[in-house]
Amino acid sequence: MFIAMATFGIIRGHILKEKVYKIGGLAFILMALATISISFIQVEYVMVHLVLGTGFFAAAFILIFANYSKFFEASLREVENASTKTVSSKPLRISDIFMWDGWFKIVKQWGVRKACLLYTLFNLCAGLLLPLAMWIFNIGNTSFVAFITIVMIAGVVILSIPAFYLQVVRNIETSTDDDNSESI
Repeated sequence: MFIAMATFGIIRGHILKEKVYKIGGLAFILMALATISISFIQVEYVMVHLVLGTGFFAAAFILIFANYSKFFEASLREVENASTKTVSSKPLRISDIFMWDGWFKIVKQWGVRKACLLYTLFNLCAGLLLPLAMWIFNIGNTSFVAFITIVMIAGVVILSIPAFYLQVVRNIETSTDDDNSESI
């Protein structure tokens, strides 16, 4: 999953010419290396694998937090571009849920509450792929996987609702305010 997210981030950064998305892809590669290191623990080299895994995770988190404001600015630029060029008359496609313009279409067709619920459920499904993969491939003990699952659920619910509001609802409100002021 981390490799898929890294690929998505690097390709998206290349297409949008946003360097910060490539940095996010690098962070996902570091998390994949940490997961690989921890999952191949051998009894003789437990500390080596744990230190390597922890180091990779720490490097990924440092990379993400050091560039947090750049991620936020790039996301705001992308949302503003999407809000101005979204054509809600086009039919909704599955690929639209991976882009902000699709969420603008969903809000205009279904309303803010249903779109926010769908956005949160989409993020929950994506976020729970990691604990599911850990459980299927028997990586870590059951209590560790359960802890990761609880953290993922809480984190996604706590972060996705404000993110949706800040990115989509505010831009729709400002675009309708601009439309109303132009018509006056």
